[in-house]
Amino acid sequence: MKVLWAIVCEGSSVDRESNNISLFNVLEQVQFLEPPEADSSGDLRPAIAMHFRLVILFSRTDPGAAEKRASRIVLHFPTDAEPAVFPQSEIDLEVALRNRLVSRFPLLPINGQGTYRFVIEGLADSLEWQRLFEIPLEVSFQSQE
Repeated sequence: MKVLWAIVCEGSSVDRESNNISLFNVLEQVQFLEPPEADSSGDLRPAIAMHFRLVILFSRTDPGAAEKRASRIVLHFPTDAEPAVFPQSEIDLEVALRNRLVSRFPLLPINGQGTYRFVIEGLADSLEWQRLFEIPLEVSFQSQE
């Protein structure tokens, strides 16, 4: 399984007749007024309400060989903080040559400003996660001047 492309955007729409997808407001960078306050118990990671989507186009590694594999999204922060790992998805490429996955997010976990990296991983036959694709998102906060 491989990833042909992936985009972070605010919205998407799939045409029912052609199955073509339209992406709206592709995000390369976002700026917030101020960083969120940390949870006083330290149990929850700070996050900012931000509705966005990560749209991924998966493809068979070999067009003639059917595949079905698990995938997951891991968000790496610009700091040394532990990455956020999102639930797995099963990507079925047994019949189709390609398959789109649209993951919807209501919040963006925050840990500093800088380049956040959405890493798409696939579960290999060795049962180890391997990096398939990476999308950067620049996060900054407005200065208080």
